[in-house]
Amino acid sequence: MRRIDVLIALFLLVLINISWAVKPINISDNTKDFALVNDYYEIFEDPTGNLNIYDVITDSIDRKFVLNQDYYNYNRNTSSAYWIKFKVNKQSGTQSSFVFESYSSHTKNLQLFVPSVNGHFNIHKAGLDFAFKDRDYIHQNLVFDLNVADGKETICYVRVYSDNHSAFEFRIKSNNYFSFYSTNEYYYLGIFYGILLIMAIYNLLLFLSIKDKVYLFYVFYVLSCMLSTLADDGLGLRYIWPSAQNLDNFIGHVIAPNLLLFSFLFYANEFLSIKSKHSTYYNYVRYATIIYVVYFIIEKIFLPDNIQIRIFYLLPFLTVYTISIFCFYKGQTTARYFIIGYTFIFLSIILIQLRASGTIEGNIFTVYSLNYGLIFEVVVFSFGLSERIKHILKEKQEAQSGIIDQLEKNNKLQEEINIQLEHNNLLQEKVNRELEAKVTERTEEINQKNVELEETNKKLKEMTERANSMAAKLDLDNWNLQKYVKEEIKARISDQEVPYEEFIKIFPNEHACFKFLDDLKWKDNSFSCRKCKNVKYIKGIKPFSRKCTRCGYVESVTAYTLFHGVRFEVDKAFYMTYIVHRRGTKITLDQLSDLLQLRRNTCWNFKKKILSTIDLYKTTHPKGPEHWEDIILEN
Repeated sequence: MRRIDVLIALFLLVLINISWAVKPINISDNTKDFALVNDYYEIFEDPTGNLNIYDVITDSIDRKFVLNQDYYNYNRNTSSAYWIKFKVNKQSGTQSSFVFESYSSHTKNLQLFVPSVNGHFNIHKAGLDFAFKDRDYIHQNLVFDLNVADGKETICYVRVYSDNHSAFEFRIKSNNYFSFYSTNEYYYLGIFYGILLIMAIYNLLLFLSIKDKVYLFYVFYVLSCMLSTLADDGLGLRYIWPSAQNLDNFIGHVIAPNLLLFSFLFYANEFLSIKSKHSTYYNYVRYATIIYVVYFIIEKIFLPDNIQIRIFYLLPFLTVYTISIFCFYKGQTTARYFIIGYTFIFLSIILIQLRASGTIEGNIFTVYSLNYGLIFEVVVFSFGLSERIKHILKEKQEAQSGIIDQLEKNNKLQEEINIQLEHNNLLQEKVNRELEAKVTERTEEINQKNVELEETNKKLKEMTERANSMAAKLDLDNWNLQKYVKEEIKARISDQEVPYEEFIKIFPNEHACFKFLDDLKWKDNSFSCRKCKNVKYIKGIKPFSRKCTRCGYVESVTAYTLFHGVRFEVDKAFYMTYIVHRRGTKITLDQLSDLLQLRRNTCWNFKKKILSTIDLYKTTHPKGPEHWEDIILEN
């Protein structure tokens, strides 16, 4: 029985050692991307931070390595150094080369130890403690060459030391896949930053045009978001402050979050009119901000680095978000865009803070959550911006109505003045008849009356001139308003789809359409006779037609254009070209027929002509027509 017990004990011991042993990472030419998770690595915490690689590989220390049991792990104690051990088995005959990559770009000091042929280790170093230009790969992540021997297991070590939380997010990638992944990542990040930059410039131009502070605050908010994401994804360290890697942690954890918070508060206050319309709510925002500022000072002066209470940073965001909901329920309809847009932003901020504290894993979704949220927010805010512009136009119309009311009052006053003048004239005649008998006696009295009448006439003249001036100013304001509305509609036609009712404000009749064709077809009077190539012409009999002065050939404005031979209203043909260019085959003949009040067969013939012209345009311009005007002259 004793021998059986001993055998059972030995068997269980061997079984436990096998079940708890670290798994080797098998790599070959088929390996693209391998994540070091679960039981593919072991961890040892060095509280002193003084051990080197040759101390770690001794038996006394090697036995202290513990198999990783968590899917997501990080340096919970920021004052300790952490050692990670993993095994790599590179299959014989493998031609691909591999890299070791850490996604934690804000790590202060990360070292990779790969055994060399002489029994020592090849040491690779990177992190914020080292110059960015000295990295093995000039990349925002920490990337090293992983040169291991073929056909045998190689034990590698990683040392992580950082005074901020650094996740153990390690990957082994083939060089080819790493290049592919990095290129695509930069491509999408370029699109993201391009959209934000365009939004910042666009809103800055709106501010310069409309002088509404909300657009300026939104510009600062977008720029703060860009700084925050640049600091978070490492692109700032790579492209903007590569020589200031020691400041990267300060920028990412102090400057960027606070700029983001305060620009958000200024923008939210202006967009929702919290201070002007909801003074009580405004005090709540002030209190939440003061609480965060007090906590921030205490945290930086008194609290250790590993203690961070993120709820204080989120408190002002939560307060404003709650206030926006109350504003919506109180009838402030524009608040709904704020609620929808900042729901995405708020969720992304929560994910960022949870990832920064090590609560959740860093992956493609959590790392770029703010990027996703900002893109959604931009789309939603564009609708809010449109409604805000409509609100501004409504206010201008109300102001115009007020001016008209004032002019009507002035007209009534002018009528009263005229009546008074007529009465004064009758009075003057009566006085003159009476004075005929008393000229000598009352000369001085008549002179005094004349002086009073002259002063009255002077005042009446001034009031008449003032009324005429106000009428002229009203005419000028009406002209400017109509011009502004047309320019706004033209801008919307280029940026987004507009309904037929707005489109015909720009092209209300045949004359406006022909004028547009004339400017497009013969830009800068670039006429050339299609028969004799003569460049001189006179106006033809039909509107906007041109007649060659040499051979007498007459060319109409629609000739050699998409609208040649159109037998229905040309303004409807314009809009059909515009809507088919935007929607393509997605718009049906029934929709076109109902929209333009045309027969279905007519819509079919002209739509077919439009699509054929677009196909013809693509033969010389592979990307296709960017604007609907591009295909007008393709005939």
